[in-house]
Amino acid sequence: MKKNILIFILLAVLAAAIALGVPTFSHAVPVYNPATDNLYDTVPGGLQTWTPAQAGAVNMGANLVTINDAAEQAWLLANGWNPNASIPRYWIGLNDIASEGTFVWVSGEPVTYTNWLPGEPNNRGPYGAENAVEMVSGGKWNDVSTLYLAPGIAEWAATLYVGRYAGSNETYSLSGGSRYYLYEYIGYDGTGTFTQSGGTNTVANTLSLGTFSDGSGAYNLSGGSLSASYEYIGFFGTGTFNQTGGTNTVANELTLGAFAGSTGTYNLSGGALNVGGNIVNGDGESTINIDGGTLNVTGSIDVDNFNVGYSSGSTGAYTLSNGSLSAVDEYIGIEGTGTFNQTGGTNTVANELVLGNNS
Repeated sequence: MKKNILIFILLAVLAAAIALGVPTFSHAVPVYNPATDNLYDTVPGGLQTWTPAQAGAVNMGANLVTINDAAEQAWLLANGWNPNASIPRYWIGLNDIASEGTFVWVSGEPVTYTNWLPGEPNNRGPYGAENAVEMVSGGKWNDVSTLYLAPGIAEWAATLYVGRYAGSNETYSLSGGSRYYLYEYIGYDGTGTFTQSGGTNTVANTLSLGTFSDGSGAYNLSGGSLSASYEYIGFFGTGTFNQTGGTNTVANELTLGAFAGSTGTYNLSGGALNVGGNIVNGDGESTINIDGGTLNVTGSIDVDNFNVGYSSGSTGAYTLSNGSLSAVDEYIGIEGTGTFNQTGGTNTVANELVLGNNS
């Protein structure tokens, strides 16, 4: 009997959704709210029950939205999440799943603001216990069954810090799903490591490894895709990028060893590194080691050390067809096998060009 009731509930809410049509939910890119310093987007998957909506938000590195005050509530309505005839409700993160009548935010933040409809919450409805909260017309809240179908609103911090504070040692892993941040600081003032084996990581502005002088940041890319407007490997501190697979696309400049005292190293042994602008040699120490993979640069390359076939047993190759490459030292074949093909452009070596050092 209970099974038949559940099937009836699901069919009813599905029929209601179909009657409303299937609107477009997500924005072109997540929307930034400067008042909260957070990003917001509609959870992929369209109409869904509350639990999959929260799971989808987590897969974005987020949670269903936490609304902390009237200003944030008004901002949501003004920026694309205003329930209407086409989309009459959105899931938010408030719920009393754990304890009836005790509403909590799924993010763990304290409940400092509510915007209930008159008479709500009442835990009364046609589909049993009402343990989830929807945002309806005018931004008002209503408790409903988790089995209703609605799009969810995801919220997450606009900036990712891994190893933010001095003395800290933190890691972050991405194996699937998507991430979107305005900035990512790996090894901000402590030690941080970002390991990506799959999924998509988009940095709208800047990715920085080793931001302050005590910061040490590493990015290990073995699969999936990373894209950023700018990348700094060693800003004031130490930055190391290890790429064994996947694709790293830098729209503008990739800077190694930005300021005096910093160290920036890019180890490429698989996958593709695509740079739309220049690879910039900062005032610190900069090194590129090519042991495999593909390096594509639209502009120029300027580094202290440019090594092809750096590691033992490796096979690295680089083709210069246009633009310019400038290095203090170039080693083609150090412990491995290195090949440098030049069909155009200019290669300038200030100090030593060494072929087959130990290989």
